[in-house]
Amino acid sequence: MIRAVTVYTRTHPKCMQCEQTKRHLGRRGIAFTEVDVDDDPCIREAIEYLGFGSLPVVVAATSEGELVWAGYRPDRIDSLAAHVTSAGNGFSGLSQVRP
Repeated sequence: MIRAVTVYTRTHPKCMQCEQTKRHLGRRGIAFTEVDVDDDPCIREAIEYLGFGSLPVVVAATSEGELVWAGYRPDRIDSLAAHVTSAGNGFSGLSQVRP
């Protein structure tokens, strides 16, 4: 079960991978909260500290743990959507699930 999805983005300059990610999540029916990293320097620093060199950074909190990735990853979005429709099957093929 997905508890929350947060997409960390940048709007100025425009981030094309961020836009693609948001569109794909929307097409797959996955609700998300968008956070612009330029609005909060602490969030931007935390993302950099964690080693993410590109945006967007997507954090999906689920009943199994936390799935985190950077960049436009349609494969991960599709797997997340499949998980919603077949709850209990886990995140097959996704390696960054953190409890």
